[in-house]
Amino acid sequence: MNEFWNRFKWYVVGAGVLVLITIAVTVGLLVANNNEGPVVAAPERSAAPGQELPSVEKVEGQEFEGTGSNTQRFKAGGGLTVFTLTHEGRANFVVQYGAGETQNLLVNEIGNYEGSKAVGLPVGDYTLDIATRGKWSVKIDQSVPTEAPLPPKKLEGDGAAASEFFSLKAGPAKFRSTYKGAGLFAPQLINSADGIVVTLLANELSDFTGEKTVEIYADGIYLVDVTASGPWTIDVSQ
Repeated sequence: MNEFWNRFKWYVVGAGVLVLITIAVTVGLLVANNNEGPVVAAPERSAAPGQELPSVEKVEGQEFEGTGSNTQRFKAGGGLTVFTLTHEGRANFVVQYGAGETQNLLVNEIGNYEGSKAVGLPVGDYTLDIATRGKWSVKIDQSVPTEAPLPPKKLEGDGAAASEFFSLKAGPAKFRSTYKGAGLFAPQLINSADGIVVTLLANELSDFTGEKTVEIYADGIYLVDVTASGPWTIDVSQ
């Protein structure tokens, strides 16, 4: 009997050591992965309740550059579109896009500028109107990754920017934001499947620290489009 209990005791000790080793390896992998969740593949596109997914066409990335005012034409494939813009000079830098008579503002700044903006566009032909005396560039990217990391995910930037992509599961997700600046801070959560804004995460005009819990209706890949004039961080958890 004593021999049985001795064997059982060592079995329990061995199992406990194995559990500790497993935990240590898991923690090590998380730290090595920069405290981000595992990378997951994008699920099939799905629309919000009561909405239809826009039609999508494959469109290659487009880039334009020049000096002074200019008008360019570009094709939208439908869904998420990210504009990355730069400007060199002291002049006012105004960029608008539109179809027909409707114009939408991308940027209106004075002096040097570097930033990005994410919007959802239906399939169609558009114009890009640049008004400035300085040197400028505009890159249009309509690609969406096939996989992205799950939370925890830390997003950060300085000024207007479309964030990195990340995945969310259906259910509540928490967004904790910080901002240092004297201008508008308005981050918007966007579903990459359709480019539609899910919700506004904050709407502040000065330094801000706060959090918002958002109900995610479907698994998917998302990003945050941030309007800001100073440094910001957004910690995503779920």
